[in-house]
Amino acid sequence: MNGALGLMLDTLHVQTTLLRKLNEFAAEESAPSPLLTTLQGLTTAIMELDASVGDVERKFDGLAQILSVAFGMSSAEASPDQNGPELPLGPAMGDEDG
Repeated sequence: MNGALGLMLDTLHVQTTLLRKLNEFAAEESAPSPLLTTLQGLTTAIMELDASVGDVERKFDGLAQILSVAFGMSSAEASPDQNGPELPLGPAMGDEDG
C-alpha cells in the first residue's frame, strides 16, 4: 500500500512540476510567432467565410417565392417541399439551326 501511495505522490510531484513549468512559459512574453499569425489569419478567413455563407443562405431564403411570382404561380403551388415547376429549357446543345 505504501509503495502504491509513494508512486502516486511521485506522479503528482512530476505533474505539479510540469504544470509550474507550463505556467512559467505561458507567462513569458515571446516574439510574434509565424504559426500564431497564420492561425489568426485562418481564423479570420473562416469567420468571414461563415458570414458569407450565411449571407448567401439568406439570399436563397426568398428565392422560391420570387421564382413563383416570376412564373405566375400561387403560393400554394410553390410549396417549399417541392422542387418547383419544370421550367422551359433553351434549345438543346448542338441543336443549331444554321
